[in-house]
Parts: sequence; structure tokens; C-alpha cells
Amino acid sequence: MAERAVVDLTVDGAQKPERMTVTVRMDASHAWTFEEPGWLPIRFGFAAGLFYLWSARRLIVFGLDRTEPVSVPMDDDDIHYVFASDGRWLLVCETSIRLMDGGR
Repeated sequence: MAERAVVDLTVDGAQKPERMTVTVRMDASHAWTFEEPGWLPIRFGFAAGLFYLWSARRLIVFGLDRTEPVSVPMDDDDIHYVFASDGRWLLVCETSIRLMDGGR
């Protein structure tokens, strides 16, 4: 069965570079709002059954089944790129590369 969802991503950057407000709407019926650091742009991707986005300091993963998102904060290194593969996450940060498997 193909999983389908319409994802609407809105970014209010009026407070950049300190912060920005990010709103994610899924199928016009579920919405989440986050305050994120504003010094790097919001980026996003899709993986099997997932929509994910990241800011300078946090990866946020949404199931296309509209369950509550899972947040993975990074306190010490800016995230530049994120790749998803087989339930694991590869985060390319400013000074490191991290492979996350099951939240570790």
C-alpha cells in the first residue's frame, strides 16, 4: 500500500538569526509548531513512511501516519545534512559525522 500525505511546511524567519518559527501541517488536519535556531535554513526529506526536517540543532521525524513527531536535539554541533537509511540516521554536522541507530 502506498503511503500518501500532503505536507505543508511554513517558516517564519522574522526573528532570524536568533530563531524562526516552523509549522508543519499534514493533510490539513494535523499541525505542529516549533521554535528553531535561525542561523541555518530549515531542510527536509522523505524516507519510507517518514517526513523529516532539521534545523541547525535538531532533527524532527514525522510518521506519515500522523503520529506525534520524534525530536532528536543536538546541543554541541550544527547539523548540515541528514540521510535516512534502514531505520538509522546519518547526520553530517559542522565538525562531526554521526550515525544514529535507535536514538543512540
